Amino acid sequence: MIVRTHRLYPFGSRLSACTARCVTAAVIGFGLLAGMGGCPDSTQVAGETVRGDDATQAASSGAPLDVWDGQPAGGNANSNDNSAPAAGNDNTNVNDNNSNDNTGGGDPPVVPPVDPPSDDPPPSDPPPDDTPPVDPPVDDDPPIDGETAVGDPPLTPAGVYLAGLGIPRTLALGTANGLSGNGGVVIGRTRFDVGGTVKALTWSTIATNDIGQLLTSSRYATANGVSSDGLVIVGQSKSAAGLEAFRRSAADGMVGLGDLPGGAFSSVAFGTSARGAVVVGSSASANGTEAFRWSSVAGMTALGDLPGGAFSSGATAVSADGLTIVGFGTSAEGERAVRWNSSGAAVSLGTLPGGAFSRATAVSWDGGAIVGVSDSEAGERAFIWTAAAGMRSLGEISGGDEYSLATGVSASGAVVVGTAASADGFVAFVWDEARGMRRVDQVLQDEYVSLVTWRLRGATAVSPDGHVVIGYGVNPAGDAEGWLARLP
Repeated sequence: MIVRTHRLYPFGSRLSACTARCVTAAVIGFGLLAGMGGCPDSTQVAGETVRGDDATQAASSGAPLDVWDGQPAGGNANSNDNSAPAAGNDNTNVNDNNSNDNTGGGDPPVVPPVDPPSDDPPPSDPPPDDTPPVDPPVDDDPPIDGETAVGDPPLTPAGVYLAGLGIPRTLALGTANGLSGNGGVVIGRTRFDVGGTVKALTWSTIATNDIGQLLTSSRYATANGVSSDGLVIVGQSKSAAGLEAFRRSAADGMVGLGDLPGGAFSSVAFGTSARGAVVVGSSASANGTEAFRWSSVAGMTALGDLPGGAFSSGATAVSADGLTIVGFGTSAEGERAVRWNSSGAAVSLGTLPGGAFSRATAVSWDGGAIVGVSDSEAGERAFIWTAAAGMRSLGEISGGDEYSLATGVSASGAVVVGTAASADGFVAFVWDEARGMRRVDQVLQDEYVSLVTWRLRGATAVSPDGHVVIGYGVNPAGDAEGWLARLP
């Protein structure tokens, strides 16, 4: 039997050194974290009928995308990259620019972290054993039965290419966390200045915009999820009460969502439904760290946890209709990937064979396919789960050291993206049933796209049709930078 401890994986729960698997794992709190979120959309997948909404994309296609032209941007290709790969933990320090790329032998991938302000609320007290009842979620985004949604026309140019989204400390995306349905709007954050100001940003073919913060004097906001039409953005910002989940729309601006009763004030939103009517995330509560579902009708509703374990749960993504929520919970057996159904009940998805933990990070359009990471006899592996086949490993990149993590899935569940260890460090991957796990940079090179010295360290989300992928990496100048790739 292989004995191992856990790496740092989605939304920051466990930590160990990449080069020493048996280092004691450290548990990191979920409630104060800011991480990534993705959202499926209404784009029709070839040969399939996709449920969705008819909302149109906010940005227009009038301006061309800044497509990488294959020419070197100068700088040192071997400069430092201390921005870690994507998984959503913001509890560790980050250097967003100009440092050596040490990802080949460092800790496993996590989203480039952000240090919250020093006056953040303290962790909540240990939770009591009792779990309050959970009301069934309100159906704010009912499914559109029998309707074929063709989606908005893509705003990204046709063809196969790679484009940078801008370097940190400028009004451009240093970290890409979420993608609208047609690939025309990317959301994320950047560390804006040497003093540590963190801005939540949106990027489109038209412009890159700072979306503001809850508290005018605050220096912290991060965007984690976006609706399919790009009009609703969710994440976390500093408010007068503390670190607070927000929902931002064109109609209402940025609005704090509050937190669950009890415990120190803290909440963070990670995902939203197709129309932006349902928001999911994590909050401090009387029980500890607890998953929530928010809607304008019901407000913030606690989702509870699996029975038997030390109370800790979090919601990381939600289906397009708002009815299926995924994330993690804690049972007597340990941390498990969880699916909350429309009745509000938490159901464990189990682990891969021999695994001690699992966590779900993304869900397909109709809630039928769930992806994430699980421990296994062969190491930590990206997985896909369906009701018919259960949990299956997506494998690894050749030459890697037994680690992969899935962070995004297409509308139908046919395409999965994420991060995997390789012989030359962490790399972005794309997976499908026919071709298995492939490096995104290799897919681009096979289509004669010149990467110059770009290093694509991780993918965070994929468009509903499976062709547009976003992520983070190191550009030819040696800066950490978000990227967008259109694949064949």
